[in-house]
Amino acid sequence: MSFTIIDNTEPPAPIFEYKPFPTIFRTEYEEQKFWAEEKRRYIEGYGELTGALYYYATQVKLKDRVRGTIFRPTVRDVDVIMFNGIEEAKKQGKALYIIKGRGVGLSSCMMSLPFYFFRVFPNSNCVATSKDKKTLATLFTDKTMIAYDNFESPYIKPDLLAKNQTANESFLKVGMRYLNDNGKESYAESKFDCRDTQESDKAATNFSGGGAIYGFADEAPLMPRMELFFNSAIEIFKDHSINKIVGSLILGGTVEATIKPDEIAKLQNIWANAEIKKILPLFIPATYGKHMVNGWSNHAKAEQEIIEEREQYAKLDDKSQLQAFIKNNPLSIDEIFNLAGSSSWDDYALDNINRRGIEIPKEKNAIGRYTLTDVHTHIQLKPTSNGVVKILEQPKEGVRYIIGVDGIMTSELSSTSKDASDYAGLGMKGVDPSSELQFAPIFVYKERPKSIEDANKNILMLLKHYDKYGNAKIIGETNAAGEHLLKMIQNAGLWHTVLYRKDLNKSGVVDTRKPWFYRNDPIKNWQYEAANVYFKKYANMIKFEELITDAKKPYDANKDILDAFMACLYGWGTGDLLGEKPKERKRAYMDIIVGWKNGLPVFERRELGQ
Repeated sequence: MSFTIIDNTEPPAPIFEYKPFPTIFRTEYEEQKFWAEEKRRYIEGYGELTGALYYYATQVKLKDRVRGTIFRPTVRDVDVIMFNGIEEAKKQGKALYIIKGRGVGLSSCMMSLPFYFFRVFPNSNCVATSKDKKTLATLFTDKTMIAYDNFESPYIKPDLLAKNQTANESFLKVGMRYLNDNGKESYAESKFDCRDTQESDKAATNFSGGGAIYGFADEAPLMPRMELFFNSAIEIFKDHSINKIVGSLILGGTVEATIKPDEIAKLQNIWANAEIKKILPLFIPATYGKHMVNGWSNHAKAEQEIIEEREQYAKLDDKSQLQAFIKNNPLSIDEIFNLAGSSSWDDYALDNINRRGIEIPKEKNAIGRYTLTDVHTHIQLKPTSNGVVKILEQPKEGVRYIIGVDGIMTSELSSTSKDASDYAGLGMKGVDPSSELQFAPIFVYKERPKSIEDANKNILMLLKHYDKYGNAKIIGETNAAGEHLLKMIQNAGLWHTVLYRKDLNKSGVVDTRKPWFYRNDPIKNWQYEAANVYFKKYANMIKFEELITDAKKPYDANKDILDAFMACLYGWGTGDLLGEKPKERKRAYMDIIVGWKNGLPVFERRELGQ
């Protein structure tokens, strides 16, 4: 016997119902009055809708990306969340960073908003960028121009003064009439610039020097130079007379399958330090925008579908499809951040790593950037904003130092690969009775050098500088690049600083007469064990954010600063220099006869091997 369940539940009321605007007015005054009221709503909002969402809901049309049809969007719960986020970020003087699941339609909303800002802020400018040129060009054509071409009212549709689209950028200049502060009709001209900011470091600053009321960075999680772009672009939305962001910068996108674990770690770092960076983070679960009724998402049904599909992917031996699905359809932000986690650390060490990732940017550590020059008698340190050496503390008399080196096999001279490793060096000091900072990193050096020799020269200068009182040592991996540095150290008369291999596991097979080490699996395992101890006991001694960022990366990612740090631990021979008691050598004894007395032997206990 079959039966049917009838759902008598009343559907929820629509969030907003669009009603067609009048096209004919009895008088010019009536028309002016109508549009004056509309502009008031654009500024103050209407009902539960912000002004920008009200404009979007009543004036913008979109293109269905599958069918190609043009339609007016329904106001959804997810739209309310996004547009409220824009409003709140503006109030707080911050940029808004949205991480979402697939299908939200973020780019459709944001690429049509310049027309709203042009109407509310006559003569203003807007900007947009994306992960690459091709995506940016598509956004301009399929989002911005679709909205412009389908405006219905002459009052809303601005005059098209200029339009240009090339491989590198798209440009739109529009004009419109408006009433100025004196109540007189004026004519405003506004521009919308879509520029690539990700092709190079120089391109990341493509918007610097200008000013804008609104900006959108599409696919922000996939932008390889997102932080460079952000640090430059945020200034164009700032009113420097009050030192506050008064425009709206929206960054957002989906964490797609192609994003690497170390890039997720960078995103997690942005999230953790959002307050300092003047960013308002907003996560939108993948249940939004699914199975909607009158704009309301059916979260229960969407979540059930997502979980069931995950269970199917989980049955596959290859877990990459499951991870890709989670990235595209996250139910919480932690699900994304967990994909950046490394299995290298135990829970306590990882907690400390994450904690320091939050704390360090808030601390006022006196770390300076420097360029180095060898003036023969000493190493000259010149403070500079773009220096590749960051120093926390200068050398002290009576304090031991170990410099760890993570060299490279190729430089810019021989390889242009974007995935190539950087050359890294890290200095640690040991016991320092004069300071609370002990057994701690005191400098980091990291760059992709023009040549390996250039990088080796920097390390050599750092070695000379920290060997000022004769207490510095250096350790690194023995490879072709390492041998070149060892030769430079020898020629400089600093061979006394070179550390030799250690038989850390007392195997008896390590040739301790040779310098430095080959980083085989046993040494890696020892280094991670020592680093786990260090992060559990001495995480507060770390003042360099770069080390913490590397520690968050997965096991097989490039972690140049971390590798240099672990070379230091190998040099110290422990991850617990301050708390470790010297291990006593096991002693063996034997009673031997040393003489006779009264016909009886006289015994004496002696240690074997003496």
